Amino acid sequence: MRLEIKSMFHVEAEERSREHLKLMMEGAMHEVVALQVQAERYERTSGRRDVRNGVYRRSFLSRYGLLELDVPRARGCESPMREVGLAYVRREPQLDRMIKLVFFNGVSTRDVGRVLEALTGHCVSASTVSAVTAKMEAEVRAFHSRRVADRYVYLILDGVRVRFRTAAGATHKLVLCAVGMTADGRKEFIDFLITTSESESNWQSFLTDLFYRGLEGKSLRLVVTDGNRGVINALGGLYPRVPRQRCCAHKMRNVASKVPRSIQKECMGELKAIYGARTRREAAGIARAWAKRWRRTAPAAVSCLMQDLDDMLVYMDMPEKDWKKVRTTNTIEREFREVRRRIRPMTIFANTRSCDRILVAVFNKANMRWRKNPS
Repeated sequence: MRLEIKSMFHVEAEERSREHLKLMMEGAMHEVVALQVQAERYERTSGRRDVRNGVYRRSFLSRYGLLELDVPRARGCESPMREVGLAYVRREPQLDRMIKLVFFNGVSTRDVGRVLEALTGHCVSASTVSAVTAKMEAEVRAFHSRRVADRYVYLILDGVRVRFRTAAGATHKLVLCAVGMTADGRKEFIDFLITTSESESNWQSFLTDLFYRGLEGKSLRLVVTDGNRGVINALGGLYPRVPRQRCCAHKMRNVASKVPRSIQKECMGELKAIYGARTRREAAGIARAWAKRWRRTAPAAVSCLMQDLDDMLVYMDMPEKDWKKVRTTNTIEREFREVRRRIRPMTIFANTRSCDRILVAVFNKANMRWRKNPS
């Protein structure tokens, strides 16, 4: 009984809100027409400029549901819809924001309409959702062209594979990503570039664009990357004096892939002890002892680790409070879990523009979260 009363109350409240909004909007338009003709309805004045010409019906979707507005008009004047900011507008701006929010939280284009129908009692079409999200193009351009503040002490770079649909079938592209971290621990997705590979020329184009937009690297203490030669070579040309940290997570996966499965758990478990070291010297000693023990049973793994050991331990030259944050590129990989969750309904990107829009939305969301809760 209590639930029924509560439901009835909400229905009645929504109906009253819808009626009040309709009256308010129509009242505002009647005031505009009164100013245009210099006379109220049914008023005869010597200063009248025009005459009214009835009303026409206009549908408008609000947060309270669909409104059927009676729009007044005058013979020689433009529609009052323009004066009240509703010209060419069929929905309340808040609904467009709601459509974007629902869409970017993993609901497919087709199902967004059903969600809006549950909220407003009126379904929007998939084409309407596509048109609303397409308006993000301006936001995308602004994200890729904004000025970059040269305040980062750490720069994390990585390339992540995403799937695209093409005329020849499904294919993969690379998203080159840059995350910056300030001295007080605040992270920010600086930018990304959708491209075909992690070649030196692609990384150089991406990083050079960031450089000329302001990321000159005057405050940089460390750059974190995986072992890709393209990004390493590109960094040598732009930031030759900034130390580079080899991502420990990537390297550990490479080493593990070369360990026989029968001894993998024990072998890799011992190697992880280097993360407990308090100094770079201590960590190097642990790694050498590990190499001595496993050289015969896992020679390829030992060789894989030792050739990059120095680059793996550069993070220990930084303040200890930052070690966990800068020894891997996991910050970028964690955010791409949200990207993959978002595209799960569509399974694959239709084109570069749709990928751009979704990545900007996800990364802006991450930046807002990091601003509120720096970690």
